[in-house]
Amino acid sequence: MPRQLLVIALPFVVMGCSSKVEVQPGLWRLTEQSTGVESSDKDNPIPPELAAGSNSKQSVAVCWGPKDTGSFRGMMKDASELPKDCKITKDVVADGKIDFELECKDPSAEGMSLVRKMHGTYTATTFEVESATTMSGPTPDGKTTSMTFKAKGTAERVGECKA
Repeated sequence: MPRQLLVIALPFVVMGCSSKVEVQPGLWRLTEQSTGVESSDKDNPIPPELAAGSNSKQSVAVCWGPKDTGSFRGMMKDASELPKDCKITKDVVADGKIDFELECKDPSAEGMSLVRKMHGTYTATTFEVESATTMSGPTPDGKTTSMTFKAKGTAERVGECKA
């Protein structure tokens, strides 16, 4: 699931740039690293090795053409489509700053949700974000619990797309 979140969320942060800095088309490498996990369930704490994050990184390469960098669907062409039960609730990419939120509801599991918040900076050829992805839902005893996965993401333009 974390790789899926990387592929779903990281491309959003560079789309629709209408400020003075525009994202350059080309081959981009997106990388994400876990920085920690938190749980609201105090009876079942997160194991320390997960709570601290990890040194493992996940990377994916995507090729964005001139038409891709300005449209949502264009940015998603090399990734999975945005699930139909998800919506972008905040998408501010301007003046070198990123403020993005994505919310998903699971219609097959009442009360289950996922919220991803990303904040960071960008240039024409790089970006850095910190993200928090919170999954929440009901427990069998009727309580609500949540887990938050924190990560740092980077991206850099690494060259031209190969034909």
